[in-house]
Amino acid sequence: MIEYRMAGRTQDDRVLAYLQQYNSLTQLEALSRLGVLRLAACVNRLRGEGWGIQTERVSVANRYGDVSSIARYHLDWDEGLHEPKPEPSMESQLEGPRHFDALAIGSQAELL
Repeated sequence: MIEYRMAGRTQDDRVLAYLQQYNSLTQLEALSRLGVLRLAACVNRLRGEGWGIQTERVSVANRYGDVSSIARYHLDWDEGLHEPKPEPSMESQLEGPRHFDALAIGSQAELL
């Protein structure tokens, strides 16, 4: 069993572990079970890391009996990663395009 409620884990880690264990997640489930208020933002970051996450639109009745459409996210086992991408090395970061912001200049100065 994957532990998705571990203290010290990021929201993205908890969402990914939950999807790996249960295969689907809605915003209401994310809020009540994981304490994640912005599930779509977590899913977007995970997709940016290469995880294959699909969105299914589901019609549900709200508390007033009206039909509403919600997103149910699924881990797509046929595409995307099944293991997280390795962190880029310092060398590959320095080989890429140079960004001259205060943080990058400060961290490069420390390397010299």
